[in-house]
Amino acid sequence: MKFLRHIYLLATLLCLLLPSAHAQTLDSLSFLNTDSNMVKMSSFASKKALVLIFTGNHCVYSKKYEDRLIHIANEFAAKDIAFVLVNSNDPEQSQDDRFELMRARAKEKSYPCPYLLDDKGVLAKLMGATKNPEVFVVRKADKTWGLLYAGKIDDNPLIEERVERKFLVEELTRIVAGDYGIATPVPAVGCNIKIKE
Repeated sequence: MKFLRHIYLLATLLCLLLPSAHAQTLDSLSFLNTDSNMVKMSSFASKKALVLIFTGNHCVYSKKYEDRLIHIANEFAAKDIAFVLVNSNDPEQSQDDRFELMRARAKEKSYPCPYLLDDKGVLAKLMGATKNPEVFVVRKADKTWGLLYAGKIDDNPLIEERVERKFLVEELTRIVAGDYGIATPVPAVGCNIKIKE
C-alpha cells in the first residue's frame, strides 16, 4: 500500500513539474456534453479553479457521492469554482456508461455542471485518473495549468453521515480564500475506470 501511495505521489509531482506540456494538452481538449454541445477545457481558464470529477453511471461509489457532489458544486459555483463530471469508461465494457444513459442520468439528477463523454479515456490518461469517483482540482496561472489537489472527496464513500474529513471542501475553501498552495493528494477509493484498450 505504501508503494502505491509513493507511485501516486510521484505521478502527481511529475504533472506539476511539467506544467507547459500539461497546459497545452488540457487547453487543446474538448468533449461532448450530455446537452449535445462540445465543451472546451480552455473555457475554464479564467476560473479560480476547475474541479474535474471522474465518475460513471455504473459505479456504486459514484452513486453514493452523487448528491454530495451536486451540493458541493452548487455551493462553490457561486464562488468562481467550475465543476465538470467526466465519464471515461468505455461503453463497450460498461453498458451503463453509454451516452444515452449518461444523458438520462444528468437529466434525472439535474446535474449543475457539464457531464462529459471521454469514452477513449483521453482525459483520464492525461490526469492519471484510475477510479470512479476521483477528483482533480486544477488552476491556470501564467499560461500553465497546475494541479492543486487530487484524490478522495471525503473519508467515507459509503455513509455520508459518518464523514469526518471533507477533503475536497477543505481544499476549495482554501482556494476561495486565495491560498493556491499544493495539497497532499489522498488516493481515491472506488471502482476502476474501464479505459478503452
